[in-house]
Amino acid sequence: GHWAIVSRLYPDKIPGILAFLEFALAHTVESVDIFGEGNDLDVVRDWVNEHRCEDRIRFHGAVLDIASRLSGGGYELVGSMGRGMLEAGSCNVPTCLVGYDGVKGIVSRKRMGELASTNFSGRGLPNCTDDQFAAQLVKLRTSPSSFQLRRWVVSHRNSATIWREYDQAIRTVPPVTAMPASAMIDVIRAHAGLPADQTSMPTMVAEMAAVIATHC
Repeated sequence: GHWAIVSRLYPDKIPGILAFLEFALAHTVESVDIFGEGNDLDVVRDWVNEHRCEDRIRFHGAVLDIASRLSGGGYELVGSMGRGMLEAGSCNVPTCLVGYDGVKGIVSRKRMGELASTNFSGRGLPNCTDDQFAAQLVKLRTSPSSFQLRRWVVSHRNSATIWREYDQAIRTVPPVTAMPASAMIDVIRAHAGLPADQTSMPTMVAEMAAVIATHC
């Protein structure tokens, strides 16, 4: 089959991305399309070269029409987290949660509520073993409907639902004393008027923190 990765290629995400690529090679996936860019693009390219799989791993950079790419790409599985995972899910393309430190597993509908508590980042979840991932892949191939997420995403992550949940949450927050904006502005103006060798960001931040502490 054909797999894809949707992710920014930054240092904190590289361990999970490489682990997903290892699973792809272990299961003789025909190709993996990588959508995304970032400071560690060359790290992933070097890994691909070291594993001599340049003919199977393709880099597409950042794309603006990711939904149409995923919908029409014929992908068996998409590795991602957060918004990228929801984008794939909204297209009914099976999704694997790729966490910061490893692969967390292929996502079924019944796991979505649990994963939402950490914004689909996989924080606090154990990484998949080779055997666990292989078993999940078999289940995906024999019962794909269990991994179609569009209905859940449309019901729980549409803008109306998010705003309603925000409105309900904000009503439970106790009122706090308003912090005078003028005091914060005074700190910024004071530092803006100093020569570069007499001011520093840490000092300004410390003074602003003191203002906050005074008025909260």
